Amino acid sequence: MGFKEVLLEKVSKSEIGEALKNPNVMIGAEFEFTLPPFFVKYKEESDKFYKLQDMEEELEKYEAAWDDLGEGDPFPVLPKWASDEGYGPGDEIPPPTELFPELKIDKNNLFLNMIEDFLKPYKIPFDNYTITSRHDYKSSKKWVIKPDGSLGLSGVEIVSPVMPLREFLKVTPKVFEFINNMGDDAEVGDECGFHIGVSLKNVSNLGKSIDITKLSVFMDEGYIYNFFDTREFNTYAKSAHDSINRNLIGRNAPKLAEKLIDKTELITGFPDDHYMAINIEHLNSSNEYIEFRYLGATDYHRKWDRIKAIVGHYIFNLSLACDPTFKKKEYEHKLARLLNKIQLFTVCVEMTKMIGEDRDNRDTPEFQKKWKSLWDSWKALYLYKEAVDKDIKTQHGRKGFLRLCAMLDIKPADIIWDYSKNRILKK
Repeated sequence: MGFKEVLLEKVSKSEIGEALKNPNVMIGAEFEFTLPPFFVKYKEESDKFYKLQDMEEELEKYEAAWDDLGEGDPFPVLPKWASDEGYGPGDEIPPPTELFPELKIDKNNLFLNMIEDFLKPYKIPFDNYTITSRHDYKSSKKWVIKPDGSLGLSGVEIVSPVMPLREFLKVTPKVFEFINNMGDDAEVGDECGFHIGVSLKNVSNLGKSIDITKLSVFMDEGYIYNFFDTREFNTYAKSAHDSINRNLIGRNAPKLAEKLIDKTELITGFPDDHYMAINIEHLNSSNEYIEFRYLGATDYHRKWDRIKAIVGHYIFNLSLACDPTFKKKEYEHKLARLLNKIQLFTVCVEMTKMIGEDRDNRDTPEFQKKWKSLWDSWKALYLYKEAVDKDIKTQHGRKGFLRLCAMLDIKPADIIWDYSKNRILKK
């Protein structure tokens, strides 16, 4: 139900332009891609790796099936490779790495060889860099070329140092060009991300200064997903708007709207999850910044103009979220509208479910009291139905509506919106 609607007027071109000139912005980026020729030259090693990985997953599922075994249930099916080694149901099976040591490979050395073979022959557009096989290696001063485990053995992640915004705007298109010039030796698929970390030099304590709810609801996710549509359902970049919706569902929206921007009511519900599209986990570190994970997918490196504009959105909204006076009235008004729309949705869902109750249950005082309370809320909130209808007609809003229905375990077609005749309440 959109409830993912954009909660401010669109950021103008001039505002984006000003944001992209902000001298206070410090920024870093992560570029993800894969090197397909790896699987040709290192086929034997990759086959061993993935065979061992499959065995480990089979063993994990087998052991989990034993944990879930009920009385009278048949024994779980033993993995074939374990049976071939002479093990039977109920036996303790050693890890595949012990049974098949010949399948083990040196992943670290393999990565370094892959970079030497397929990446270094091309002119890397920066000089100050480190190549490492450690996926957790970090540097604030140097570029880092390292493995990306989420992309498999051929996955590469190039991480920039933290730099001023003007430098980022110069070097990023050069990195994109570098990836593009690799031709078939590099691939940027749907699973690849382009993540941006942003901080503000003029905000000394970002964790305490930022209103994460304000940042989230002002973020124009519909605009972003219009150009990067497969990122909308990416589990490595989960929608911030969905998180806000989950936080609001079940709350007393009109009461909450009176408090409006009470951080203790709203921010406590925003997940500290690395895989959120707006990742706040680094606000608890000594180097405070917000990571935006919205961008990526197939050929993102060929969309610099779009990405540049979206980075402008990031900066504009981050600055806005750190200033409690900036667009304060608009924030309060539109947040109240959002709260009331979600309340209308949850009230209608609850009333729809109550209509399905048995006749005998409907006559109880408890049922009638609950129904009257919901009906009173419905009368006060129904004026938002027109806005809901308008939002659902958009592709982005419809997807958000379907996700909300899933959250509340109801089919969209089953929801009854109109209770003007009050079909259950006793007179």
